[in-house]
Amino acid sequence: MKFRSKLFLSTTIAAAISGIGLVSPAIGQITANQLGTPDDGVVCRAGYNGVFASGNFKCEKYRIVALTVNHECTNPVFPRYVIRTAGSGGTTLGQDICTKNQGVLYDSNDAIPASGEGSTWVLAAVNTAELNTAITNLQREETNALGLTARDVDVKTSSSVQHDGGTNNRTRTVVSAWYYTFAIPTGGAVSASR
Repeated sequence: MKFRSKLFLSTTIAAAISGIGLVSPAIGQITANQLGTPDDGVVCRAGYNGVFASGNFKCEKYRIVALTVNHECTNPVFPRYVIRTAGSGGTTLGQDICTKNQGVLYDSNDAIPASGEGSTWVLAAVNTAELNTAITNLQREETNALGLTARDVDVKTSSSVQHDGGTNNRTRTVVSAWYYTFAIPTGGAVSASR
């Protein structure tokens, strides 16, 4: 009788141990795949493109902004703004100039000597304070459109000078903007910690 109960007990234990071995891999593989977990990855918001470079993933959006900042006379010594015509001597591209109010005065088509730059005239310049304010406004507009905070949106800009294209054909600076923002989990839920 003792032999039978020992045999039964050892068979039961052996079956239990082998059953654990068969069942445990199946238990380890049963997991719920929840939406928005790290294995789902991240995506960029609508309108943004994902860019992967040098180990960094960025969400960026490029646009040529309809932002024009006309040039002006920023140097108080040369307060008189002169709109130049393309092809005029001295400023063949039509760069506008600023002159003194008295002394040698130049008009739109007059040939101006290069030697006079800095003494009788200077090139009109972009007002950097106005340009910086315009760029800050671009960031604010994008931040508000996305419903984010200022730290969640970055704006990088480049600019080009266009002659005879601004208000009353003034020389102007046209801005191109790249917007950057954080990627979001595929499920759409943004984690509070970054």
